Amino acid sequence: MTISQLTDDYLAEFVYGGIDGIVTTFAVVSAVAGAGLEPGVVLILGFANLVSDGLSMGISAYLAEKSDVEQYRKQRRGVVMSLEKSIDKASKVISKNLRKYGFKGAGLDAASKQIAGSKNAADFIMKEEHGLAEEPENAPAVGFITFLAFLVFGVVPLLAYLADNIFDLNLDDPFTITMVLAGLAFAGIGWLKSKVAHAPVFSSVVETLILGLVASGASFYIGKWLETLVG
Repeated sequence: MTISQLTDDYLAEFVYGGIDGIVTTFAVVSAVAGAGLEPGVVLILGFANLVSDGLSMGISAYLAEKSDVEQYRKQRRGVVMSLEKSIDKASKVISKNLRKYGFKGAGLDAASKQIAGSKNAADFIMKEEHGLAEEPENAPAVGFITFLAFLVFGVVPLLAYLADNIFDLNLDDPFTITMVLAGLAFAGIGWLKSKVAHAPVFSSVVETLILGLVASGASFYIGKWLETLVG
């Protein structure tokens, strides 16, 4: 795995962790704002959600990646054992996969035997026979990056309320400021998403903004509706 591939892989984890973070926290803030509750409630629920959901996301990402790594290594051990037991059997598997690339006749036999006897034989079989090109990323790193991204982007919808509380700004409408900040954050993470998916920047940004709008809008009006029931 090259440094570029490693960076892209971890950037993908950061992007998707960040999307989850900002969508989840913005939804909580929108629901509280829709219900017309005190700003302090936003901070209590927002930060409680930020930490608990962030940890949950990070742990889930860690466990999923750990499972993938263990499965990959188990599969690869089986391939290595198969190679040690019978080079001829491994050559047949390699030969079958080389036919996809146009090898045939004497050239096919020679290439199969050469690959079967090389140190890359297990990697070739893992990729061509099992569809596993490389070992998954480091599980603890994936979990940490997901958690970090969740915090970095998830805290954005809370910034206006936090500044108002710390500096006693007496903001008339912190939720409007929150919407602007969240919009900028959604645009930023949409731009990062375009890099990961190799997609057009405009469509990635618009898609992410729409995602945020739908989630926050639904939460806002649900909060407003629930306030009429319990108010």
